[in-house]
Amino acid sequence: MRVGNLRSIAAVVTLLAATACASGGAAPGGAQTQEGAAGQPEGTVVQVLNTAPGSSTVTVYMVPEIGVDTPLGAIESGQTRIFPFSGSPGWYQIRAVGPAGTMMSERFQLYRNSTARWDMSTGRRVVVGGR
Repeated sequence: MRVGNLRSIAAVVTLLAATACASGGAAPGGAQTQEGAAGQPEGTVVQVLNTAPGSSTVTVYMVPEIGVDTPLGAIESGQTRIFPFSGSPGWYQIRAVGPAGTMMSERFQLYRNSTARWDMSTGRRVVVGGR
């Protein structure tokens, strides 16, 4: 094979690789996703399981020890949802507000790039782990 042909093949392979990498992180509409290899958002996340018998749709908030509450979103009865959270590390509670009233988690410490998991059916306990 001639050197010129090898260069052409190398150029095509490089172009294909660059195209594949550029399109891999784009979501529909051109927005960049922030998901890791497991399909979960990168950074700190809050996972809420609204699976208690008789539960209803609730709105979930992060409640810092100092500062302003951050709304995360709504979660329907029987669902599990993962919310990205960009707040600072520190002490928090999770508050769920629905037609039946308000439920608060226990106080827990959140770190960068961690996951806080709250199963509302088991009470107030929040499990925090690394990512």
